[in-house]
Amino acid sequence: MREHVELDIIAVTADSPSRDLEDWLDVKAAAHAVDMAAYYPFWRESALGGLTVDFPVVRTDYRLVRQGGVPVAAFHVSHQLKSNAAVGPFELSVHPAHRRRGIGTALIDAIVAEHKATGKKSVLTYALRTVPGGPARDESGIAFAKALGFTSPGTEIRRRVDLGAVDHTEAHAKAKAAAGERYSVVRFMDPMPEEYLADLAFVKRRLSADLAVYRDDWEATPHDTASLRGSEAAAAARLWRRPNVAIRDEESGRLVAWSNLSLMDADGVHADQGITVVLPEHRGHRLGALAKLELHRYAHEIAPGMRFIDTWNDGENVHMIRINEELGFVAVEAGDDVMRDI
Repeated sequence: MREHVELDIIAVTADSPSRDLEDWLDVKAAAHAVDMAAYYPFWRESALGGLTVDFPVVRTDYRLVRQGGVPVAAFHVSHQLKSNAAVGPFELSVHPAHRRRGIGTALIDAIVAEHKATGKKSVLTYALRTVPGGPARDESGIAFAKALGFTSPGTEIRRRVDLGAVDHTEAHAKAKAAAGERYSVVRFMDPMPEEYLADLAFVKRRLSADLAVYRDDWEATPHDTASLRGSEAAAAARLWRRPNVAIRDEESGRLVAWSNLSLMDADGVHADQGITVVLPEHRGHRLGALAKLELHRYAHEIAPGMRFIDTWNDGENVHMIRINEELGFVAVEAGDDVMRDI
């Protein structure tokens, strides 16, 4: 029988008392410094902004955890509103100074109970591990999840490109030549021009359908123009600037490929790759590579100090992995999805 761990779980919103918000931020920053230091620095103002606006098709509830008045953990539970409603995503951070004391185990029980009460059939999170040839990662999260009965339905790999160490001149010329005269490049920042919204919503639905094939029993998420505007609002609340590059088919006038990233302005050096997708009927012309290369140039114009771009790919998405590796992205860590039926 597990030893009982007495914890106080407090809901956190943008209107929470300042002490709760500061404690919540302190826990997240301390955990990030240990678990995610190789990604990008923790950005307190961005985290606070995330409390004000959810991303579309999901509702997220945030929690602070104290033990004897001391902040020891933070977590959030998400509720998917338009697809995969029976799956309960969550993310848990235990302060490094309070680990291996039963707090994480007790909070997993609380998270499972919360999701079970709303009809979820399983819970889902992720845990990091080392990739062959990559830097060593603390894999205690994987061991912890396995000990609690979680299994992994799939893996994503984070790759990073150091723009100061690569020359994309030749790759860009090849991509432009493969695209030929039929395709042209369109660049824009959020908020997206109104005339592009319908095309981009269609392209994003295509990406959602593509990603769903990499997971058994996973439903594609519906996207429309309203959800694109909702995503913009959520990104803006987090203080992210998002440059976009789309590829227009000059024969039809439609946008047929799209890539964007988020500039992590806390330090002005890091960016996170977002969507990259090409409609199936337009593949084979290196439009994905062209969109990414044009995006990197565009983003660098906006943030000249930007150096690192991170991207995540499903381990089975061999086509996009090949493109990324051609552009100098190098694998740095794996993120295993870990799931448990409840």
